Amino acid sequence: MNGDSYCQADLRRFYYDHATSGANASMLLCPIIDTSRYGSVQLTQNGFVAAFHEKNPKAEAGWINAGIYVIRHAMLEPITPDAVCSLEGEMFPSWVNLRLRGVKSDGSFVDIGKPESYSSADLLFRTLSPSPFVMPLSPIASIEGRI
Repeated sequence: MNGDSYCQADLRRFYYDHATSGANASMLLCPIIDTSRYGSVQLTQNGFVAAFHEKNPKAEAGWINAGIYVIRHAMLEPITPDAVCSLEGEMFPSWVNLRLRGVKSDGSFVDIGKPESYSSADLLFRTLSPSPFVMPLSPIASIEGRI
């Protein structure tokens, strides 16, 4: 699970979809109006990943990887403990023909990893039901540089 983004999703439904689909790995996808910052994921008719499309300067709507995964242990065994490896950059593209599933979510997505989007996240969290785990941004706080 990525720690610099938030996706409002039913994780039980996500896991159930993975467990009943025969997938070796599943990634949660969110719809977004402009995929230029993230790249996009193309699915087959039965919900498996057909292709990953790199970031494109042209603003297009599509489905993005939300950074939440369920992966069978056997898929990770080839990665040695001393290996430097990127799931998103190396492993997922190599799993396209190995039953990598994309599960669509209709929830909100916010990338919290940049200062300008952190404020958007704070606004979204204020609209969600109260939770002891959500700490709103202080009205006197400021965001500078990389978070």
